[in-house]
Amino acid sequence: MERTNPEIHGFSAIPVREGHAHLCFEKPIEETVECFKNVLHHFNYSSININAIPVSHSATENYQTIYCKSVLAPKAFACAGPEYFLDGRDTAEEMLRQIKEYNAMGFDGIKMLDGKVSQYRITKYKLNDPLFSKFFAFAEENGIPVLMHVADPLRYWDYSKATPYTIEKGWVYGPEDPHIEELRRWIDDILSRYPKLKLVLAHFYFMSNELERAAKMFDTYENLCFDITPGGEMFVNFTADYQEARMFFEKYQDRIIYGTDMYNTFESPEKAEAEVSGPRVFQARSMLEKTEEFYSKLISDKPLKPFGFTGEILDKIYRKNFERLFGNTPKPLDFERIMSGYRKFMENHPDLNEVELHNMKVIGGYFEK
Repeated sequence: MERTNPEIHGFSAIPVREGHAHLCFEKPIEETVECFKNVLHHFNYSSININAIPVSHSATENYQTIYCKSVLAPKAFACAGPEYFLDGRDTAEEMLRQIKEYNAMGFDGIKMLDGKVSQYRITKYKLNDPLFSKFFAFAEENGIPVLMHVADPLRYWDYSKATPYTIEKGWVYGPEDPHIEELRRWIDDILSRYPKLKLVLAHFYFMSNELERAAKMFDTYENLCFDITPGGEMFVNFTADYQEARMFFEKYQDRIIYGTDMYNTFESPEKAEAEVSGPRVFQARSMLEKTEEFYSKLISDKPLKPFGFTGEILDKIYRKNFERLFGNTPKPLDFERIMSGYRKFMENHPDLNEVELHNMKVIGGYFEK
């Protein structure tokens, strides 16, 4: 009988909510749904939070995401990504209209990649721009969680440390790009203006080697959380400063959310274990649970020292902290609202490619029923 990921690696049987997943690989929506069904089963997840990024990937991602939420119910949450016109129509009122509409449709939160330099190059919108003022105010007032990618590992600003992969992806930044500290100033500004915003900063905010600074943020903003989506440098840094890192997790155990950047790429359990998704789960769960040093060649050729957590702290990171922000169950969907938005979207996007048209036809037919 096929063994699941927790059985293979001896992980805890505590229910786990995957807080950070994407469907950014273009494929027929039926295959994407099947991928996430396999993810839920193989990794023994009680739910998965799928995040749309329509600007960086397909313009159809919001509709793909909410479709997956409906088909996979009640095991899927969905976060909508803002859409931009980039022609003068992007205004504070338009952004407010969007977040109100996403909320009414039944999205559970918002996903923003706008703090990643490669996305900023597309829009040129700073996160603390007045464009987002009403957007964030509405999210704060209505308790809508915002999962946000801000910055990248510091080495991405040093061309001498670039790898062929980061060069190919456009993730090597120069003096014409905002520096990591400028990106962080945007977040400081947002949090100072919207201090109760339910903000989740992905990839531990790339602060795994600045835990004192992270602690000050947590002490100041009661609804701020980090997720532990790898970034492999995170686990290397935790090992290098082990005692401080372990104490940080113990003190701020209510503010850390599990996630792995899972994608719609699951082909088989064997491939999942060998390729990107399996190793990321192995890294994150091993760091949290194991009691003896372990190796992950994708991160380092040196051993990593895990925290060996059990019981309540694991339950919070794996499940309860996500539930506190997003709820125990996904929000109900307003099918009429979704179909109204769908029709407007199709009118405004006559240039969809073959796969996008297929997916939207399937999605439209489903919600119309």
